[in-house]
Order: sequence, then C-alpha cells, then structure tokens
Amino acid sequence: MLVEDELAQRRQLATWLDGDASVEIVGEAATGRDAVTVIDETKPDLVLLDIALPELSGLEVLREVGHAAKVVFTTAYRDYAIAAFELGAVDYLLKPFGPDRLAAALVRVRERVAESGDESSAVLERVESVRDEGGPLARVFVRDRNAIIPVPVEAIVRLEADGDFTALIVAGRRHLIGIPLGTLHARIRRPDFVRVHRQHVVNLAHVARFVAHDPARLRIEFVGGGSVIASRAGSQMLRGLVG
Repeated sequence: MLVEDELAQRRQLATWLDGDASVEIVGEAATGRDAVTVIDETKPDLVLLDIALPELSGLEVLREVGHAAKVVFTTAYRDYAIAAFELGAVDYLLKPFGPDRLAAALVRVRERVAESGDESSAVLERVESVRDEGGPLARVFVRDRNAIIPVPVEAIVRLEADGDFTALIVAGRRHLIGIPLGTLHARIRRPDFVRVHRQHVVNLAHVARFVAHDPARLRIEFVGGGSVIASRAGSQMLRGLVG
C-alpha cells in the first residue's frame, strides 16, 4: 500500500516496485483520511507511509487505522519522530532515496512480515515515546537482534557519537541508533547526563570515580567497568561539580 500525496513520487515508487515479482501494490492514497479507508479495506502486509499528508498526518493514520500492518515511513523530515524509526520501526526512507534503498527496506520487511502482533500500534507507541512534547525521554527503543527492546534512560551508562548516529552503552552492550548525539542529549534533558567531550555524554549515576589522565584531563571510570577521557573543558566542568 502506497501513501504519498505527490503523484510523481507515487508513480516512482510504483515503478521501482514493479520490478519485484514478490510485491503486489494493493492500493494507493494521497491523503491521510483516504489512507485509513484503503488500508482497512485492502489489509496490506506493508504500508509505505509518508508523514506530511493532507487531512491526517502519517502518525494520525496509525492512530485511526484498524488493520495492523508493517510500516515503513517515507519522509523528507529528519526530526525526532522520524529518527525514532531506527529505534524500532521496520525502516524509514529519508527523501530523496533511490531504488537500492527501497530494496534494502523490503529485505528488512520480509524478515519480519511473518511475525505476529499489532505492528502499527507498536510503531506508534515507539514514535510517540520519543516525540518532543515538552518532557524528557523516559526510555529509548533499541534493536536487539530481531527484537525491539525499551531501555530506561536511567540504565544508560553513557552515549558516544558515531557520525550521525549515537551508541548507547548499557550494561556493557553497545546499541547504535539513528539520532545524532547532540539531538539525543537534548531530548534526555536530565542533569545527570553531562557532555564531557564532543564525542561523549556520561550518566553521572554510573560513574565510579574521576582519575587524573594528565594535568589537564580527567579519566572517567564507570561502576560496571570501562572509561572515557573528558576533554579539557569537560574536565574543568567536572572539577567544578566537586567544588
């Protein structure tokens, strides 16, 4: 099922999908309201769903639709809600994307299409959990093999920048999510999470001690093991915390 308000983009998606014998397009919609109707009528396995739609947004479609389908978002907007799909949805396609990126998304869909459960409701829950609605994040959803698991923010030991991604270090494991470090840190919005380096944010609740690494910098050691080195500015800020 294709949900896209721009006809040219719907036609482009249809052309790319025509080359895949395992795919049948069962319906199309250009507005959110029509999308709800067509999804419930055709009951597709997968919905390619734009976010910015007339009448109802893509998220509002998920709130109102009755049929549970796998969902891949197609959107031009790289905001918190969309980045959240790396935290739990089947996939998201950031416009402009090409046929290879679409094909990769379909591979991920096929891996999960036989799974049971209300996928559309699960996607909505994960997205709503990371939307910027005024309060700090309570949890972050991460991939663990073929499962999606919620990680309470207080369980995160530290955050590490990895290009446009962020690695969450939790109980000795590293989970990579598709949100830049600065964006995620701003959404966590908790005083225990302090940025000690352009690459590192640490949760002070998991710090065992600060040790001098050299005359200007501190090494931060964590209760469960591991350490990072704070920048000069970060080290100065940490020294200020203890007077």
